[in-house]
Amino acid sequence: RRHLDEGAISRLNSAAATLGEQIIAGASAAGVAAEVTRAGSIMNVHLREPGQLADLHLALLLGGVYTTPRGMINLSTALSPGDLDDIAAAFALAFTQVRRA
Repeated sequence: RRHLDEGAISRLNSAAATLGEQIIAGASAAGVAAEVTRAGSIMNVHLREPGQLADLHLALLLGGVYTTPRGMINLSTALSPGDLDDIAAAFALAFTQVRRA
């Protein structure tokens, strides 16, 4: 079976757009200056304070979310809507931890 068809790609892109907005909202609520760039379902989180990126990466790892150390995250068809909600919540918590650091 083919799992990555046009419909799946469209759903991934839509999920990435929503998650990107949620990440920015979490950063804003925590008082952390952040931007998200995206190409389809490949996203990168950029922080204005470069030293905060390592803190964000560690906080996310401890929260069960893997991103690359430079802030890249790739979505997969295996992720459910609940998984995406958990990722957004992990980012929000991580941003509060970064802000306190």
